[in-house]
Amino acid sequence: QGPTFQHNPAEAKKLLAAAGAENLEFEVVEWYITSTQDLFSPMQDQLRQIGVKIRNKKVDNPTAVTILANRSFEDAANMVWGPPNYSIDGWIYPFYITGGGLNYNNVADPELDNLLKAQRKEADTKKRRDILKKLDTYLNDQNYDVWYPQAWQREAWPAYVKNYRVHGFVGTSGCYSCGQLRASWLDK
Repeated sequence: QGPTFQHNPAEAKKLLAAAGAENLEFEVVEWYITSTQDLFSPMQDQLRQIGVKIRNKKVDNPTAVTILANRSFEDAANMVWGPPNYSIDGWIYPFYITGGGLNYNNVADPELDNLLKAQRKEADTKKRRDILKKLDTYLNDQNYDVWYPQAWQREAWPAYVKNYRVHGFVGTSGCYSCGQLRASWLDK
């Protein structure tokens, strides 16, 4: 993901020191991070290398969702998700606009709000793409979220699977969008 996300512990330590955040410590209240596989230990180990101590407070799924939705966590919570969206606006606007319904981190950034509103208003494709590039750079610079590295996924289905259409990166059969598969069938 370019220059923003790199494994460089020495540089990370320098940046934390410059921000006055040496020996940072926080807690993650979660269910998803360890529910099916342990994604937490590798993250703890990597952060420990740069002087960050992260504690895990495991809760059940309904509690995790309630804590996230109510924004009733001290430091960090869970994993964030959203319904399938077929435009970039659906993935960024509700998650980052001040007061947005999916703005779990309570981000309130006037510069970010201006960019989010500008991309919604811009009808010219090239100009809108330029605004979206600025948004991408800005979000990576501010780093309001901790992202787990994961591969993009594309699905391919044989022709005998009927009534199911994948939508590139934003529609998959996994997780919460699996309801799409209830309406599909196999053709003889």
